[in-house]
Amino acid sequence: MKKILLSILTLFIFLQCSKTESPQKIEDKAIFEIENEIFRQSDLRSYIDMMRLELSEQKPLILSRIFDRFFETAIVCKYALSQGYNISGESLKELEEEKNEKIRRIKEMDILYENFLMEMTKSKVSISKEEIEEYYKTHEEEFKRGESVRVYQILVPSESEALEILSLLKKSPPQQFEQIAKEKSISPEGSRGGDMGYFQRGELPLEIEDVVFSLKVGELSPVVKSSFGYHIFKVVEKKGARLLPLKDVEKSIAENLLYQKRDALEKELINTAKNSLKWKIYFENLPFNYIKGEENE
Repeated sequence: MKKILLSILTLFIFLQCSKTESPQKIEDKAIFEIENEIFRQSDLRSYIDMMRLELSEQKPLILSRIFDRFFETAIVCKYALSQGYNISGESLKELEEEKNEKIRRIKEMDILYENFLMEMTKSKVSISKEEIEEYYKTHEEEFKRGESVRVYQILVPSESEALEILSLLKKSPPQQFEQIAKEKSISPEGSRGGDMGYFQRGELPLEIEDVVFSLKVGELSPVVKSSFGYHIFKVVEKKGARLLPLKDVEKSIAENLLYQKRDALEKELINTAKNSLKWKIYFENLPFNYIKGEENE
C-alpha cells in the first residue's frame, strides 16, 4: 500500500513540475543573410515597429513590399560599409535617446542608407532648363486645362430666405453680394465673402455645374436647391480652355524629373550592391505569404 501511495505521489509531483516548465521558446528564424550576417524575423518586426505599423494588421502584399525595402536597405548599407562609408557622429546624435537595441540598429541602417544614397547621387542629379522645356513640349496633355469659372455663393437653409436675399441683391451694387455672404451664408466660405474659388466642368454637382457655367460674368443665378440648402451663385471670372504657361509649371516639372532621376539611380545602386555582395533570402521563413512585386519578376 505504501509503495502504491509513493508511486501516486511521485506521479503527482512529476505532473506538477511538467505544468510549471517554461514553454518552448519560439525560434527566431533567419529571413536573409548578407555576407554571413544573418537578419531574423525579429529584425523585420523591429523595422515594421519603427514605421509604427502593426505586423498582424497588414496584408501580405503590403508586408512583401515592406520586406523588399528592408532587404534593400540592409544590402545597400552593407555595400556602403564595404566601400568605407559610415555614419557621421552628427547623425548618430539623433539616436542617443533610443534604448531599444534592435530599433537603434534599424534606425542606424536607415540613416546610413539615406546618407549614402544622397552622397552617391548628389553629383548626378540635376535638371537643366533644356530638360524642363523638353518635358513640357512632350507632355502637353498634362498641362491643358478646360474651361473654368470663379464662383461666389450664398447658402441659406430656407427657400424663402434665399428668394428674399436674391431680390435684395438685384437692387444692390455688386459688392453687396460679399457683405451679405459674410452675414447670412451658412457655407464655410461665407467668411470670405462667398468665394468658392475656380472650378472646371466635372468638379461640381451636375445641377449646380449647369447653372454656374451658363452664367455670364457678374450675373446672379436663380435660387438653386441642393441637399445642403438653397444657393445663390455669382460668377466673377471665366477662363477658356488653355495650356498652362511653362513659367507656371516649371517648378513642378523640375521636381518630377528630379524624383525620376533619383529613383533610377537608387535602383541602380541597389543592383550594384546585389551584384557585389553574397546574399540569400529565405522566403519560407517569412511570417506571411510573400507576394512578388513587378521588379522581382
